[in-house]
Amino acid sequence: MFVAFRKCEEQISKSEKLLQELSRNDYVDISFYPNKNILQFLSVCSRLGEVSGTGENHETTPNPNNGVHLQDRAEHNVKMDNESLPCSLSGICDTSNSELMVTDFHKKCVKLLDEAYTVIDVLHVRASPYSVCSCLL
Repeated sequence: MFVAFRKCEEQISKSEKLLQELSRNDYVDISFYPNKNILQFLSVCSRLGEVSGTGENHETTPNPNNGVHLQDRAEHNVKMDNESLPCSLSGICDTSNSELMVTDFHKKCVKLLDEAYTVIDVLHVRASPYSVCSCLL
C-alpha cells in the first residue's frame, strides 16, 4: 500500500505537469468520468469485513464485548535523528511483507518500518494522519 501510494503520487505529479502544459493551449477540454462499476460496488457495501478466530475455548466469531489480553509488550523508538519533537503515533498497520506503517500525527507523516522496527522510509503528507490501513486487492 505504501509503495502503491508513492507510485500514485508520482502519477499525480506527472498528470499535474501535463495539465499545466495542456492549460497553455486554449482549445483543450479535459473531463473526468468516474468508473461507474466502482461507484455501484461501493453503494451496496454494508461493511468492510468481519473478524473471526479459532482456538482453544474460543468462539468461531469473537464477541466484540470481550476484552483482549496482552501477552507481551515491547517499546521501539521510531524517532528519526533529524526530528526534534517526540513522535505522536496515531495509527499502525502491518503490510503483506512483514513491514509496519505508522502514522505520526504531529509531524504529518507516515513511516515505514522493517521487521527490526527501523524506519526505512518516510512519506510526508499535507494533513495530520489519524490512522492507516492495508488494502488487499
